[in-house]
Amino acid sequence: AAAFTLLITFLNLPEETSRRGRCCKKLGGSEMPLAIVGLVIGLGALSLALLSVFGGNLYTKVICAGILAVVALSLVSAALTPIVAKVNAFFFIQSICSFSISGASFYFFTDGPEAYPDGPHLSKVFYSSAIGFVSTVFSLLGMVIYNRWMQHWRYPFILMMGSLLSCACNLVSCIVFTRTNVRFGISDKFFVLASDAVQMVVMEIAWLPNMLLMSQLCPKGCEATMFALLAGMGNLGANLGNYFGAFLLQLLGVQPTGAAGDEEQFQNLWLLGGG
Repeated sequence: AAAFTLLITFLNLPEETSRRGRCCKKLGGSEMPLAIVGLVIGLGALSLALLSVFGGNLYTKVICAGILAVVALSLVSAALTPIVAKVNAFFFIQSICSFSISGASFYFFTDGPEAYPDGPHLSKVFYSSAIGFVSTVFSLLGMVIYNRWMQHWRYPFILMMGSLLSCACNLVSCIVFTRTNVRFGISDKFFVLASDAVQMVVMEIAWLPNMLLMSQLCPKGCEATMFALLAGMGNLGANLGNYFGAFLLQLLGVQPTGAAGDEEQFQNLWLLGGG
């Protein structure tokens, strides 16, 4: 699918008119600097992906991910105007700091009684289907809430509020990771579905202004190039955050495998619940 998309672009099947010199004036009046930056970052991301697939320990991958993050942010900041570079840096750092612990969370929720006697013991079908359905429905609700009541709010306020609410929602995960909900008689299924619903509404409200702000920062004449670069940096930051999340999990001794005795692996998982 990605190769097909590139083919459409290179052959100019949409028959778009080429426009140059409008989005990178400070580096010579051409889109070429942005293309070079995108190529370098793409090669770096591809190299990191190949390293992950074909070998290398986690520490090597984390170091390479950190180097790629610094290089990518530096190159993009040099190629963009200061105001766009600052916004891009904010979104990139925000996404890279959203450490992913989804791998460990999957085992936490789906391990059987022999692996984790005190665990939620959710079925894999429920975990992947029911939660996914709830996420989709409530993400749409988040869009409705934003468009109905929040689209005229100022960006600084809504970005700050979105970040704070996202942190608060992520901290709720600590309740289920420490099994506190069970002590208060709240079932795991209800708690997981309810917390995921709230998280998706908040995430959507926090995500929409990011996309709108990035689209408004795109100069006339090279909207696609600029938006692709800014959105790509956000996606790169999220992917690099996965490496740092895996590193923190290993550092805290959270390495579940689904085998018997996984209970000890989850003792420190709550420490990353706010990620």
